[in-house]
Amino acid sequence: MRMVVYTPSFLGHSGDAVNERQLIFALCRELWRRYKGNCLVFSQIPVLPLLRLHKLRTQLKSKPANTVVLPMPIIGYPPLLGYVLGCFIGFFIIILVRLLYGCSNTIVYIRGSWNALGSALFSSLRKRLVVKLGAILEDEFPSRTPFRKSTKMFIESSDRIVLQNAGVIAVSSQLMLKNLVLRRRIFPRGRITVVPPGIDRKIIAEVMHSKLLLKDSNRKEYVVGFIGNLAWWQGVDILVEAVAKLKNYKLDKSVRLLIIGGGPERKRVERLCRHYKLDCSITGFMDHKKALEYLASLDVLVVPSKRISSMECNVPIKIIEAWTLGTPIIVTKHQVFEYMGLKNGEHLVFCQPHPDDVAEKIATVLKSKMLKNRLSMNGIKLAEKFAYENIAKNLLSILISD
Repeated sequence: MRMVVYTPSFLGHSGDAVNERQLIFALCRELWRRYKGNCLVFSQIPVLPLLRLHKLRTQLKSKPANTVVLPMPIIGYPPLLGYVLGCFIGFFIIILVRLLYGCSNTIVYIRGSWNALGSALFSSLRKRLVVKLGAILEDEFPSRTPFRKSTKMFIESSDRIVLQNAGVIAVSSQLMLKNLVLRRRIFPRGRITVVPPGIDRKIIAEVMHSKLLLKDSNRKEYVVGFIGNLAWWQGVDILVEAVAKLKNYKLDKSVRLLIIGGGPERKRVERLCRHYKLDCSITGFMDHKKALEYLASLDVLVVPSKRISSMECNVPIKIIEAWTLGTPIIVTKHQVFEYMGLKNGEHLVFCQPHPDDVAEKIATVLKSKMLKNRLSMNGIKLAEKFAYENIAKNLLSILISD
């Protein structure tokens, strides 16, 4: 038994890349445990990061011994070009796999419908072909995306073809599946499984023992933060404006804003911080473990994300990681949290993606030690069901079942 993986999100520091890398490594470890099987991972990566090989090696330190990773350089801009190239590369990878291995004992895992178009053409592969659809992708495009209409049509067509032909469709939540079916106007013919983001218990255990985790209750400032890719829908601009408004709440300590990550909105966020004269630090992308250590040091994580489909239907990996580290969370009241039955003030503090409301919620959390403790303890309990090893076991069982 072997597994071939083709994904655009694997090498990198974004939440998507971290999630895919940890999930795939967990799948490969489980494949070896059950069948002594091997994994071959093809990962798309832009040309420039590929030149920084020393940084890529650090991301592969936890790679299982039965796994080979082959980076595939790709041009990702404009997006339509990246998607079309991904489609052709995926097709040639599947041809290669058929020639080398055949189909009888091969599991194929592909992230993104456009990458799976070639695989969906082979009926012999469909039974053990799992395609992960993580978002209604066109909703995440900035308004000035080149060839936006053509890109949208391509993504919609790819989703429909894959929904009709893949043996297994993996989605991050039942709500995501519902949204996908309504938007694409087609129900999957194959099996359906939910594959949420998760946590690597080994990494979390290391972070919990880190010196950086030891929060000093006597420190002279509150640290309010965000972690992740600075994309337009994350609402980090809203967070900056909210922190600027905290001066009206007469807190007993000053507030420092810590933004863990980087991305296309970084310069705009830096301009806003200078405009409001905030004590603000932006770390840029960094090693996952180091990022988690910073996340664990926050007094509160704030995610005032905007209302697009991928945020309404998915629990971001940053939320699950904050839960397991005991960091209180303020987040936009997206549908997925209501669907999960999570309660305001018990598991999360809900906000509207508006600076005034976000500022009020931050002040409420910072002023109440009881509320912070309750959020922390309940979050740790919630995170227990999101271990990658359990997610991998469930997915592999579905893939090998008749």
